[in-house]
Amino acid sequence: MTSGKPELQTTVINSITVDSYLRSWETDSNLGRSTIKSMYILLTKNVDTVLTTDKTLNGKAVTVQRGIITTTEQYIFRGEVVNVFPDGGILRVLLADKLYETTKKTVTKSWDINIDSEAGKISEIFLTLINDYTTLTADATTVQDSGTIFTIKKFTMRAATVFNGLERLAELLGWQFYYDPDDDKVYFEPKGYTNSGITLTVGTNVVRVPKWQYDSTQLFNIVKLYGSEYEVETTESGQVGVTSGWTTSEVPLTYTPVSVKIFADAGT
Repeated sequence: MTSGKPELQTTVINSITVDSYLRSWETDSNLGRSTIKSMYILLTKNVDTVLTTDKTLNGKAVTVQRGIITTTEQYIFRGEVVNVFPDGGILRVLLADKLYETTKKTVTKSWDINIDSEAGKISEIFLTLINDYTTLTADATTVQDSGTIFTIKKFTMRAATVFNGLERLAELLGWQFYYDPDDDKVYFEPKGYTNSGITLTVGTNVVRVPKWQYDSTQLFNIVKLYGSEYEVETTESGQVGVTSGWTTSEVPLTYTPVSVKIFADAGT
């Protein structure tokens, strides 16, 4: 977008431009990001001359755009009407972004690491939930690869909302997910993944000297881990003189054993 302060904006509700009736709008801070972004729009009451403002407005599409040269350079909100509140001469309209759709779609399915194509990869299950069970879009550019070190053997949803499934997957990795209205896609990434590329410098782009607060309540100098060994039994088989490394004096093992049982046939 062209550099400068965005001054132009336009708001469309149910395909009707309501700019001349708009008093103000405000979005939540959404600091956690893994949540559904909401917005309040304040309209003058006479908007009802161009827009039906009863309960039938709920669920209708809403977009808010802004720019410097034109009003449509950047989407800052895409979503739907959740509720309408008449307040004297003002109409308060509560909106939720497109991620709100995930709260209205339920899923009953299980993903098995040995059966399903996702192969237990958390990011792949996330992609399936978004692309197969909602009208939203996510792809390899917006969903980061969670790798194969941390996988899940079985992930089950029983009449659970898609949003619930997304939250569980995010909690497993400690990641965040959110909807970006500008490119109309859902993101899934580690917290702190996005880098703005801007260095904050006092006197340059920071006008006032910051008042720093130091919080060491989550700081630890020593971390102790307590645990114990968990013994399992495994079997290795081969033939002396045939299997690589197997001789009459030694047999290589994959793991260091605690105890060993040896079984041999009569002849070889």
